[in-house]
Amino acid sequence: GKKPSYYIDQAGGFATDALKSKAYIIYMNGKVAKLSHGAKVQPGSEIVIPAKLKRKMSTAEMMSMGTSMSSIAAMIATIANMSK
Repeated sequence: GKKPSYYIDQAGGFATDALKSKAYIIYMNGKVAKLSHGAKVQPGSEIVIPAKLKRKMSTAEMMSMGTSMSSIAAMIATIANMSK
């Protein structure tokens, strides 16, 4: 009968990368409700707080990957021309 924030605090609170606005509850019967719509916590429910996606590669990493790929393509083209 307590608010979802009580249970979140009991579990350690929100992580720094939590998407608080996307939090939802999964009920035992399989139904899903968003916390922002005033969903009630029932026994056996799960509260899910998704995490923000982290960038997989920085701009510098993407540029170095592109440079590497172009170098490999140039080597393949050279080998193909030499084998003719």
